[in-house]
Amino acid sequence: MFLVIIGAMAGQDEAFRRRREPNLPGEIAALREVADRALRELEDALSRSNLERRCAVGIHFPRGYLRRINYFTDQKWDFVRKRELVKALAYRAQQIDLLQWLMNRFDIDLTVLEGTVFWGMIVVESICEALCFDCCVRLAKVKGIKSSALPHKFAGMINFLRNERVIDYGLAESLHWVRGVRNDLHTYVLLEKWMKSGRPGYSIEDFNRTVQLCDTLTEVLREYYATHRV
Repeated sequence: MFLVIIGAMAGQDEAFRRRREPNLPGEIAALREVADRALRELEDALSRSNLERRCAVGIHFPRGYLRRINYFTDQKWDFVRKRELVKALAYRAQQIDLLQWLMNRFDIDLTVLEGTVFWGMIVVESICEALCFDCCVRLAKVKGIKSSALPHKFAGMINFLRNERVIDYGLAESLHWVRGVRNDLHTYVLLEKWMKSGRPGYSIEDFNRTVQLCDTLTEVLREYYATHRV
């Protein structure tokens, strides 16, 4: 499973309320204050030296939060036969881990948080798309379908897998939803949506839904491969 982003804490469900847990254990709360001060002092010093945007400071990133590549290649997506593909998926998954770390450690909010959530959803969507495409290719080989006849757009892949009864209607609809989110990557498309229905917002709940969707797709494919000759 991916690590799910912590949303609004202490029962708060507003999408972009400042996320700062008030009831942390004493040791963690004290360390948070130390980190707050140290980072602020560091940024002030960089600003005085005019280096705030021109210096790779190299703060030590805590090891252990980003899961290792072999977790994804040998456990989570061990059913993917193409080693190059599963490694590429693993690299994307590490990007998600990094974005989750940023959102869970820092009190970024409003449009900056929304943008970070959006990019995280795009990365998760790209993993779902790759898993679907891989399944389409494997099915084509078994059924004697020419590769040129396979769908090469995500919408077609989803419909193909639905028609082949690899995924059910509910999962297909959820995949179409996240595909629609991906389309907002095109700024001109997003502007058209804003003009018609107001500015869309992406919340941590949306990100969690995308992560859970990817996990569901993973388990559905795992079960399908275990019970079918593909």
